[in-house]
Amino acid sequence: MSDKRQELLNAYQKLMSVKGECTSKVCDLYSVSEMTINQIGYLKIIDRNDKMTFTELAEKTNITKPSVTNLITKLIDFGCVYKERCSNDKRVSYIKLTEKGTNIARHENTAVKNLIDRMMKSLSNEEIDQLIKIFNKVL
Repeated sequence: MSDKRQELLNAYQKLMSVKGECTSKVCDLYSVSEMTINQIGYLKIIDRNDKMTFTELAEKTNITKPSVTNLITKLIDFGCVYKERCSNDKRVSYIKLTEKGTNIARHENTAVKNLIDRMMKSLSNEEIDQLIKIFNKVL
């Protein structure tokens, strides 16, 4: 591997390591270290779907309704979701995210914002302009 290629790879790996640190801090902030990646994924699905029912979540995730019930119970215990009864049909409950659940579902965005903040503190305005140009050129 050429020296420049190796330097670029090393720099990229350091950047991803810093992003991982930012993600870890967000997870610690919301005490989600006990949550599974799947549970966080379900929070993301709920976040993208307003007024999601248990049946809709089961259909979107290909899991059974009893499994959805167990999942929601765990997420309620974590303080991430709550159930809201439909005003027109009391047999229907919607799954809603709490503020904590919303923050966890969007933690990736928060981690990226933290990474950007770290870059802004570390780089001069000129370096930031150069980095923006480089990102725009590559992407």
